[in-house]
Amino acid sequence: MSASDYMYAGTRSKTLERMLLSENQKELLVSAKSVDEVCTALYDTYLAGFLSSSNEHVFRALSYSVLDAKKTLTTIAPNPRVLDVLWIKYDFHNLKTILKGRSRGLSDEVILGQCYKTGLVKPERLLRLLDEDRLNVVNNHLASAKREAEELSSIIAIDRAMAEGYFHAMYEIAEEVREPFVKRYAVLLIDLYNIKATLRAKHIDGIEIYDVYVKGGSYQKEQLDSEEKILALLSRFGGEKRWSAAIEHLGKTGHYNRIEKLADDYVTEWLREESLDVFTPASLFSFFHGRKNNAQIVQAITTAKQTGMPEGELRAILRALHAT
Repeated sequence: MSASDYMYAGTRSKTLERMLLSENQKELLVSAKSVDEVCTALYDTYLAGFLSSSNEHVFRALSYSVLDAKKTLTTIAPNPRVLDVLWIKYDFHNLKTILKGRSRGLSDEVILGQCYKTGLVKPERLLRLLDEDRLNVVNNHLASAKREAEELSSIIAIDRAMAEGYFHAMYEIAEEVREPFVKRYAVLLIDLYNIKATLRAKHIDGIEIYDVYVKGGSYQKEQLDSEEKILALLSRFGGEKRWSAAIEHLGKTGHYNRIEKLADDYVTEWLREESLDVFTPASLFSFFHGRKNNAQIVQAITTAKQTGMPEGELRAILRALHAT
């Protein structure tokens, strides 16, 4: 496929990305006094077309907006198979959700309500294939991840099994489509996963680097066997200063969310820079990440308004998690 094939799709994606929430629009949402005011502010954004007349359906509108992004990108992409790198992530997330839900005795209805609808396989079908032991019908890596997860007891180990299955599936797609950008994207995600997972492991008793490390990235296990080495590697992902406060927070509280968000933010920034070249799929990936991030921000704000969270506390959370 020639580079020029992506020119229209890249230009269209950049146009759509400019319609995402502006900083002023985010500020209006944060300063809203109620869910009603949040919805009023949303009617002046691209999300207006997904909202119903009932404010209780804000979360449904956010889900529709992400599904709409998937549909749009699939339509305009010269080779939609490239985008499967994005969608297959949700299949592994949903498989993990189903396995964990079953282990907790949750009903299928509750479990399916916690699944994303953005994957390649509908959650209902994924659950049915799991019960029939036929996950290999849709993806051999899903079947392998399921078998490995069933042999493990540690949540961390199960997470690694799912991550490894996802990365193998993603890299397989990258090899198939022969897009250099997609391979770089895959390696970036594996590198960040290994850095995040090993940092987390060092703060959990009984978990070793070998329990969380996955192959396929730029680094060997030996390069991640101390916090000093990890910090040195992080200089390649925005610098040590960017991560130091989040790592300190992890050490003090055991909470991992700030590191997760910093990694996600880095990917978003990397995609934005890569998307300057409209002759690659980068602009399509960048737009989807932006739409997904907007949904996460609006969901956090709406939930805060529903629970009566003080605005100052909400702003602190968004600063830590969403850089708003």
